[in-house]
Amino acid sequence: MKEMVPILTVTGSDSTGGAGVQADIRTIAALGGYALSVVTAVTVQNSQGVHAMHTLPDEIVVGQLRAIMDDVLPRAMKVGMVRSVGCIRALAKEVAGCSRVVFDPGLVSSRGERLADEGAVAVMKGVLLPRVKVLTLKCAEVPMMLGREVEGVEDMLATARELLSMGPEAVLLQGGRCSEGVVTDVLVMEGVEEPVFFTSPDTVGWNLHGVGGTLSSAIATFLGQGDGVEVAVRRAHQYLLARVVFSVDSSRGWRSVGLRCVESAPSVSSRQVELYNQLMALVAEHYGEARDVAFYAEKMCVTAKYLSQITRRITGKSPKQVIADYLMREVERVLTSTSLTVQEIAYRYGFASQSLFCKFFHHQRGCSPTEFRNTLFK
Repeated sequence: MKEMVPILTVTGSDSTGGAGVQADIRTIAALGGYALSVVTAVTVQNSQGVHAMHTLPDEIVVGQLRAIMDDVLPRAMKVGMVRSVGCIRALAKEVAGCSRVVFDPGLVSSRGERLADEGAVAVMKGVLLPRVKVLTLKCAEVPMMLGREVEGVEDMLATARELLSMGPEAVLLQGGRCSEGVVTDVLVMEGVEEPVFFTSPDTVGWNLHGVGGTLSSAIATFLGQGDGVEVAVRRAHQYLLARVVFSVDSSRGWRSVGLRCVESAPSVSSRQVELYNQLMALVAEHYGEARDVAFYAEKMCVTAKYLSQITRRITGKSPKQVIADYLMREVERVLTSTSLTVQEIAYRYGFASQSLFCKFFHHQRGCSPTEFRNTLFK
């Protein structure tokens, strides 16, 4: 039997189950880990927002952690919402024995609510960041951490490197919106010159309740299972894309969007839901080099015709359209956030020539890549 690796989450409770310790436990278990938990705060919340919050006493939080560490040594740890200055200092000492700590501070909720004060943030920067392997932070939280906004992809990279200089081994800065319909994350790692960018289609809205927590707990789980940082982040990103952004609740015929739902196509079977999510994970990994529907159908062990039936029922689009839409969002992001030439972009995304790339772009958007770029920067 495959070993169930113990993964610890230290964060607040969310009674809705969409975020917090409840969502972390669900994610860790889904990825094959054995979930351990320490609760730092109890919230009063629903889909409308956080109405009240009670921070547990420092000794209770630290006591939970010590009791677990005395009995089971977690392979990896995710530290989420910790609001007390004293608790942050104590946790910084306790987590020193774990070499795989993912810190997702949760400074701002998906609804824009501030969840920590300036004193707590200052202590996080001073004593906790130097102890963590991966810091995950949303662009919306940067003003609280660094006192300024993030603007554009180049600023994202500079901000991630500034955070890296504060002590973590790696920084994943999330949620950059450099072009319409696309969300960008950037990963920088100590001793690695080249950053790694992750892009996702913002089709149903990426800034959802619990998304950041799901991503960080998935990263911790993959690290605990032996992956390196880049591989763990990539796998977690693909898991999030497939299970959160493109997930479908087949029993009700609704496309799930965190705690919100958008009415979708008629009800589909659980198998079709599974295959659709598998397709989106594969598209996220291969869209740059593979646009042939047969390629994805073969990897999924289904026929292209059946794959087409699935995507049409769930999205109203053919698999080819789904792949093209994903590619276009990435291309538009590069056109609007970099100085790469049209030819360089064409070759980067697997087109045999600039002419073929321009033909594809014109078919999708009704204009050339150059016209698209010039229109935006007029």
